[in-house]
Parts: sequence; C-alpha cells; structure tokens
Amino acid sequence: MRGALALATVTALMLSGCGKKGGDEFIGTWQEKERKATTMQIERNGDGYIMKTTTTNRRGVQSAGSVTATLKDGILTYPNGPVTGTVTYVKADNELLVSTFAGNFTFTRLK
Repeated sequence: MRGALALATVTALMLSGCGKKGGDEFIGTWQEKERKATTMQIERNGDGYIMKTTTTNRRGVQSAGSVTATLKDGILTYPNGPVTGTVTYVKADNELLVSTFAGNFTFTRLK
C-alpha cells in the first residue's frame, strides 16, 4: 500500500511539472517590428497577464503604460479604448500580431 501511494505521489508530481501553462509563448519582451518605437513586456499577473508598453515618439519623448489581459482560445485580449484589443502569437515567425483601435502591428521578440 505504501509503495502504491508513493508511486501515485511521484507520478502526480512528474505530470504537474511536464506541461507548460497555456500562454507561455507571450511572456517576454517584444519590440514593434516596423518603426521600433514601442517595446512591450508581457508578464503573468495571477491568472491573467499584464502588458507594459514604452513608446518613444519622433521627438524622443517616452510614454509608458500598462494594461491587463486575459487568455482565451490562445489569444490575449485587453481593453483598448472603445474596442477590445487582441494579441496573437505566430509560432512560425516567433512574432506577435497586435490589433488595436489604431491599427495592426507586428512585434518581434527581443533576446
């Protein structure tokens, strides 16, 4: 009996460490691909995520902000003015497609 309990415990511990949490592919620091004016840090925040952005305008003035996001069906969603913004991970390119009320933007992962 003790052996069976020990085996069950070890099996449960091994299985709990095997899988990645959904959404791990979003975690990290990203930069807007085209203009490189915006960087975005995505971190876990409890059951959700926090997206922290820093944008440098053409005069060199920086602005920063953050917003919470939730993962649903493999896509991060966040409040974005009058609409809901989305962040989609593109595995083949290791890029994010970010949809905002101002348009669509591609971000690449910073190393």
